[in-house]
Amino acid sequence: SVPLGKGERVLVATAQGQAILTPVDDIPMRSRTAGGVKVIGLADGDSVVAAGV
Repeated sequence: SVPLGKGERVLVATAQGQAILTPVDDIPMRSRTAGGVKVIGLADGDSVVAAGV
């Protein structure tokens, strides 16, 4: 995990060439035991190959 601050953005890229750049302020906070947040929808057979801040 990486601590993020207000105004920062997250980039997620997939093997099939999809990418999304979204502000962290748009991603809801979750508790440690929560299931997480879906940032990008993946097509069948696609996978995340990179993520960065």
